[in-house]
Amino acid sequence: MKKFLFQSLVMIIIVQAGFSQASLTITSSTGTVGSNLNVNITATDISDMQGFQFTLDYNNERLSYAGCSNWSGGTNGAAVQITQIPMQGKITFVYNDASINIGSGLFFTITFTVIGSGAAAINWSDTPTPRELSNSVPTVIPCNYTNGQISISGSIVPDSLSLSNIIFENGQTQCYNALQRITIGGVAPSFLIPAGAGVTIIAGQKIDLLPGVTVYSGGNFHGYITANGQYCNTLDNLSLQDAKSGEKPIAETEIPGHHEVAFTIYPNPTHGNFELEVHAGSISPEVMISIYGQLGNHLFDKVILNARKMDFSLENQPAGLYIIVARAGMQMGKAKIIKQ
Repeated sequence: MKKFLFQSLVMIIIVQAGFSQASLTITSSTGTVGSNLNVNITATDISDMQGFQFTLDYNNERLSYAGCSNWSGGTNGAAVQITQIPMQGKITFVYNDASINIGSGLFFTITFTVIGSGAAAINWSDTPTPRELSNSVPTVIPCNYTNGQISISGSIVPDSLSLSNIIFENGQTQCYNALQRITIGGVAPSFLIPAGAGVTIIAGQKIDLLPGVTVYSGGNFHGYITANGQYCNTLDNLSLQDAKSGEKPIAETEIPGHHEVAFTIYPNPTHGNFELEVHAGSISPEVMISIYGQLGNHLFDKVILNARKMDFSLENQPAGLYIIVARAGMQMGKAKIIKQ
C-alpha cells in the first residue's frame, strides 16, 4: 500500500511539473525584400486570460515593425499597450482588459516591412518587459513559448526605403537597396556604424543622408547610385572596384582615429542611479555621455572632463532599456542599461 501511494505521488508530481495551461507560438514563414510580411502569433489552451505582458525581439536590420492586427479570442485590441523600441528591435505588449479565450488558433498578427535579405529570428524576450499571462483572479498562467524564424529572399527591390533607429554591431555587414530613393537617419543616434561593421546602400535615383548618420573608425559605409541595375542580390559578384566603374559613388567614408571609448556602468540593472567609469586609455580628457530612451529619443547629455567617473540618474524615467553612447573626439562606445 505504501509503495502504491509513493508511486502515485511521484506520478502526480511529474504530471504537475510538465503541465502547461497555455502555449504561445511565433509562426515561422518566408518573406521577400520590399514587401510586407504578416507573422501570426498562435495560442492554445488560453482560458479567462485578462492580462498579459511580454516582449518580442526581431532582427531590425531585416525587418521594420509596421503594426499589429487580427486580435482574437475576445481581445480588446484598443486596450493593448504596444511600445516599439526600433533601435534595439523590440516590441513590448501590455494588456489588462476583457477576458481572452483561445482553445487553439490565431492570437494576433504582426506586420513587418522587409528591408533586408537572409534569416531573421523573432524571439520571446524578458527585456524590458517580463513575460506573464494572468487570469481574472489574477493568477499567473503557466505558458510554453516557441520562437519563430523568417527566411527572406532578396529578389524584389523596393521602390523606396527609409532606414533609421539602427545601431550595428561589430562584425555585422548589411546591404540595403531601392529602385528610387533611400532615406537614412533622422534623430541621433539614428544610424551608427561602429568598428568592424560594414553597410552598403544602393539606390536607383537618390540617397538622402539625414542627421544621425555616423560612421566610426574601423566601420565602413558605401553608398551608390546604380547606373547598370546592380543591386544587393548581385553584390556578391560585384567587387568594390568593379562597382566604381559602373556606379556613381555618393558616399564612401570612414572617420579616422581610434576605435572606441571603453567604459563600465554599475549597477546594471539599476533602480535609478548608476555610476559610469571611463577606462584608462580612452585617450581624450573630455568625454560626452548621451543617454537615449526606449524609443531612441535623446534624454540628456553630460560631459566628463579630466575625470574617470561620474554619477547619473534615471530616477525620473520609466522602467525599461536605455542606451548610453560615449563620444570622445572621433571615438565612440555604447552600452545598454536596464532600469528596474
